[in-house]
Amino acid sequence: MSEQFVVIVTGSASGIGKAVALEFAKSGYKVFLTDIDQPALKKVVEVEFPNYNVGYHCGDVSLKDDVKQGLTKCISMFGRVDVLVANAAIMVKQSFLDLTEEQWDRCIDINLKGVFLWGQSVAKWMVDNRRTGRIINISCMRSQLATSDIAPYVVSKSGIAALTKAMGIELAPYGINVNAIAPGRTIIEGAAPFYRDVDRRKKIEALVPLGRLAEPEEIADISLFLASEKAKYMVGTVIPVDGGYTIYKE
Repeated sequence: MSEQFVVIVTGSASGIGKAVALEFAKSGYKVFLTDIDQPALKKVVEVEFPNYNVGYHCGDVSLKDDVKQGLTKCISMFGRVDVLVANAAIMVKQSFLDLTEEQWDRCIDINLKGVFLWGQSVAKWMVDNRRTGRIINISCMRSQLATSDIAPYVVSKSGIAALTKAMGIELAPYGINVNAIAPGRTIIEGAAPFYRDVDRRKKIEALVPLGRLAEPEEIADISLFLASEKAKYMVGTVIPVDGGYTIYKE
């Protein structure tokens, strides 16, 4: 690209976030990575991004001061931000009857409040500096399909889908396009132990019309599309990238 754009990716020390950051870097973007896991973040930057123009910040997406510090550092390094990919999330597995208030709050704070705080901070900077841009929120197929033992996760991802529409309406007049991606089951580090059971994996893959799980790079590809001029007329859209999982029932 003739002009180097800047993207911020939250939760980028592993999984989908790391794949998104890498794909943007390969496409010529300056990349600013954020994550709460400092050792993992530093290792990813050193190992995966040695030849790319990147910066990073260790912080909690649910804390306004951490978000402010991260954005300030990004602007100090690169002078601008053009794209935000709000990806940071955690999974809390607990039955509804045994779910604690602390577990509920932590999942909602990271997954939903974090999207709000980063999205608002970046949008304010863009508006104040008269810059257009893109905000891409990572939701999940669980925004449409619930299952047992992950109530706060389901609620948080459903909230992201709704927040994307609300943000889209309010920010479109400023030239800020807000959209979301709803990944299906994806092969990432955190889910690896779950998929090691061959029989379990085959049963899950049988529920996907494409017959396989997603690679994180496939989610990253849609992020790049939403950041591009090809998606300039899209606002408030939640794109399912799930191999057909949410439309299939035998």
